[in-house]
Amino acid sequence: MKKFNLIRVGIAAFFILILSACGVANLAYNNASAVANYYVDEWFELSSEQSAWLKPRVTKLMVWHRANELPTYRMLLAEASQRLEINSNPQGDIARFYNESRQAVERLTLQALPDMIAFLQTIDAKQITNLEKKFATENEKLAKEMRLSADARRAKRLERITERYATWMGKLSDAQIALINASITPLPLTETLRLADRQRWQKEFVALLNASPNTSLLESELRLLFITPEKRRAKDYQTTWQRQQDEMMKLTAELIAIASVKQKQTMQKKLAGYAADLNGLLKV
Repeated sequence: MKKFNLIRVGIAAFFILILSACGVANLAYNNASAVANYYVDEWFELSSEQSAWLKPRVTKLMVWHRANELPTYRMLLAEASQRLEINSNPQGDIARFYNESRQAVERLTLQALPDMIAFLQTIDAKQITNLEKKFATENEKLAKEMRLSADARRAKRLERITERYATWMGKLSDAQIALINASITPLPLTETLRLADRQRWQKEFVALLNASPNTSLLESELRLLFITPEKRRAKDYQTTWQRQQDEMMKLTAELIAIASVKQKQTMQKKLAGYAADLNGLLKV
């Protein structure tokens, strides 16, 4: 399971959270047990007993999430749409929604934590080895990116972020594209720091599992890993990471502040689509 990194593109971060994206919310909920089994099996190669144990617990988690979290998401979606019309303090709004997204992940993590702990206490040495191999495969994908020149990586980053904004706002103006360029291009590349941090927590996590930790230790370590990973990051990586988050929120606020009526309508249409997904789930 990957660590959460919620600030993809400022305000979009909250709205791609959990299961609402791409109009697949009902499908995700209805097939959550099968999907979870597939992904966990890919990392650990589950035994039949583990697979049977996991399915009802994922179903129970989804029932909790539907009843306790979706009403909050619906309320925040409605509020975000309203704030787009008012446009009085976009940077403050974005910071608030980002914090809301982190709190939502924390609530979900804490709800799932007892079952995560119980599952990890059932894995054997072969499954830990499989996890290490999976980590290595994922790390190689990032290492492959790092083989590109610095200029090529900057260009890909700029293209990726510009496309994300365009997905939310529609066609960007020349002024908006220039603003994105001026904000993103000077930011330092982070792949080397990110890979080092990933390898650090992966090594720590594998060592923890090999030590057959008790419930208390597993709980404290998983809280750090999923809720507050920044506490163990190297100082230079955390400083760079925080600078990026701050810059992305500032940039998003500036883009919203100069958005055209049509762009705001596009964003509100996106939010309305997510709200429709949530309404459908809440009626089930």
